[in-house]
Amino acid sequence: RRDWLQRVGVSASSARLARVSGDSMAPTMWGDDLIMINTAASEPLVRQRDAKDHRRCPIYALIDNGEARVKRIERPSVDTMLLISDNPDYPPELRQGSDIQAVKIIGKVVWWGHRAKE
Repeated sequence: RRDWLQRVGVSASSARLARVSGDSMAPTMWGDDLIMINTAASEPLVRQRDAKDHRRCPIYALIDNGEARVKRIERPSVDTMLLISDNPDYPPELRQGSDIQAVKIIGKVVWWGHRAKE
């Protein structure tokens, strides 16, 4: 609904829905969860984190080596990008230099939901 999109700050023309597969973002997101992507927010901010800053990095949908993925993205500098999974079984992935250019950001994940499973 357009009124709900307006409340969450996403224009209807920038909103995309997708399904998650895999478990790399568990327990935040599970396979078959529905996500909403804001394609207007496709540039992760470069920011150095203070040791006292415990906020989690934003989640983005991206294309990496031809594969659609959902990851937290941390940009501690212009030439460094970390792709971070919420599942501790998956280590952070470092991208530097020209490898960063190979990552195409689709947009920021602004909402996700899943069914109650019994």
